Amino acid sequence: MVVKIYPKTYRIYASLQAGRSSFDIPICHDFLPKALFLPFALSARARDYPAPATRPRLKRSETIPMKHFRPIDRDEVGDCLSKILQSRTFARSGRLRAFLKFIVETEQLGLARKLKGYTIGLDVFGRDSTFESGGDPLVRVQAGKLRRLLGRYYADEGREDPIHIRIPLGAYIPVYERQGADLPTSETGLRDLLPPPSGLYASPAGQQSPPQHRHSQAALPSLLVTLSAKPARQARIYANAILLAAEQLPGIRLVSSLSSDTRDVLAFAVLIEAHETSLSVSLQHQSTGEVIDIRTIAATSMDTTDQLAGQANQFVARTMTLAGLIYRYCRSKGLTTLLMDGLQATYDYRLDGSEASYQRARFSQLRLAHPKTPAEIVTSLAGVRDLAR
Repeated sequence: MVVKIYPKTYRIYASLQAGRSSFDIPICHDFLPKALFLPFALSARARDYPAPATRPRLKRSETIPMKHFRPIDRDEVGDCLSKILQSRTFARSGRLRAFLKFIVETEQLGLARKLKGYTIGLDVFGRDSTFESGGDPLVRVQAGKLRRLLGRYYADEGREDPIHIRIPLGAYIPVYERQGADLPTSETGLRDLLPPPSGLYASPAGQQSPPQHRHSQAALPSLLVTLSAKPARQARIYANAILLAAEQLPGIRLVSSLSSDTRDVLAFAVLIEAHETSLSVSLQHQSTGEVIDIRTIAATSMDTTDQLAGQANQFVARTMTLAGLIYRYCRSKGLTTLLMDGLQATYDYRLDGSEASYQRARFSQLRLAHPKTPAEIVTSLAGVRDLAR
């Protein structure tokens, strides 16, 4: 008999072999504490522990809580909450004090399942029974303000607090985290299970070696959009359209001048040149001079501003998105940073929601946030960038 453990569904199966057939029989999983499975959830890979085919896909607003080995008792949480409510940071924010008090006390009573936008709208903000949390952004807006105010508190008055209260993105259930030396030894040990960084800092032997240019692991590819000496009107429109589209992308950093360091391996440039009857657009890797993409736009595609903008948007989608040529080039050359890996893995998980992509996204986010351990997977790309701060 072989015992199989599925970490994300907290199931144990006994695999029985009968001749050429095998059967998986679920056993004793309903009463086992989920904390027992945490080491497997962090260290197991999807190919070793495949999830059942019936596992539902994760929605954007869902979070997956992960508990500490050493629980934080109610008295500790109560003391932490009282200190926050009496702080100078929260002194002028009565609504946010009520919001925080309500969600913490409700969670401590074991009623976390009731912490929905509708319930908070009624009990905290005085909305009537006709309130629709989906159409009224009140609770979401106030939750964002509460997260920012908590961040301000822990950056100043609460920086020495042994326990931090955090409101995960996409949820209203508070998470409690021990800080500094108060972290359990067992949890600290879990961090050793994380795979070593890859990409820009990893050598084949697993030892960290200096890259051509030592970027922060939170670095993103930089992009400069340039025009020829005497740009035509169409070239300026095309360049502006690229800039407007690229501003919305989570994985690209726009710059206004070329890097002075020719070893900057994450620097890219777009050159737009106007000809008599066409535009030529090229994407180049700065440190090597390698042309990654080049295309020509005929005069028939430049008659209107909308046509030029459409051509520019297609170029951006082809080259600058997480599935575009810049990221593919960086992966092929081993130039990716932890932030780039985290964005790519989270993007892949959002696309298919499989167990394999979940594991990759979770590991990438844990490496990015190290030494902190996020309590749940982040499903928004903006949230992944926040982990690197």
